[in-house]
Amino acid sequence: MLTSSVELKAPVPLPGGGSKLSAFTFLDGGNAWGAQGASIGSNGMRYSYGMGFAWSSPVGALKGSAGFPIGRHALDRYQPLQMQFETVF
Repeated sequence: MLTSSVELKAPVPLPGGGSKLSAFTFLDGGNAWGAQGASIGSNGMRYSYGMGFAWSSPVGALKGSAGFPIGRHALDRYQPLQMQFETVF
């Protein structure tokens, strides 16, 4: 498996300052190979782009994003909306 991602993040100004909310945009790419070395995707690398919001909560980061494929193929399955929760122990 090979994955890559580029993310551009900017703070969202809120009244009272000290904003823990940020907006981001991203570009992702990747592919997976089977046991025989053949590419899982019929046409090689897949790419997607999207945007979302991230909130630095007291217990960890919460991210919500919407992503869209670049050059979607007939058998591809994708998740247009995604939520992520990150915490540090």
